[in-house]
Amino acid sequence: MMRQLLVFIMIIVFGVQGVAQNSVQKNSLKIKIGAYAGYAFYSFENLESLNEQVISQMPFEVTVMDDFPARLFFGGEILIEIADWYSVGPSYEFHSTGSRVGAKDYSGTYHFDQILSTHQLGIENELRILNGIQPAVFINLAGGVNLSSWKMEEELELAEEVQTDDNDFVAVKPFVYPSLKLEYPVYQNIYVFGKAGYLFDVGGKYHLSGNKDYESTLKVPWSSFRISFGLRFGSL
Repeated sequence: MMRQLLVFIMIIVFGVQGVAQNSVQKNSLKIKIGAYAGYAFYSFENLESLNEQVISQMPFEVTVMDDFPARLFFGGEILIEIADWYSVGPSYEFHSTGSRVGAKDYSGTYHFDQILSTHQLGIENELRILNGIQPAVFINLAGGVNLSSWKMEEELELAEEVQTDDNDFVAVKPFVYPSLKLEYPVYQNIYVFGKAGYLFDVGGKYHLSGNKDYESTLKVPWSSFRISFGLRFGSL
């Protein structure tokens, strides 16, 4: 995964550098820097089914304590304005969620956790579709990869004896993310914006960390509806 991450970063750096040089030759370079936070409404049906299988196999009663809830995520972008209506540049988001199946009584405790996280690296294409009005309206199309981690942690504690079983899977998962953005100026070159869209996970298999030959048969896509709000600094 580290080699793929370095290759992707190099593509971004050299790609954006080439775009920037072309922009400078034609006009003064205009850069927009944005930071935002939002919610993603995940749906991991296969992992929810795995929790149900664990519950059915337990000789004692266990319950679902957490089940992949929508979680706050954070992101940022650096866009270079190529034309009045088009900007492009790298973007990054971090997402995480998880579940817990567990039980506790006088004799001991048990839990089975699934923890999902991803570093989302992409190239953002932004097109302004309506000119001369406020708020400004954009259609955004991002594409890239999710560098994803899926951890399973199981622990049974009886009296003073503890048994654990951990598995760590990783995947490189390509995505396409179309969205609609509204942006409004608040002070000089500072803008607030809201964005809503749907991310389509388009593939990539999980394998055991450190062993690419051991692949999971479960599909664990990051496809989800997302909404976010943030600040942008730079020119419009």
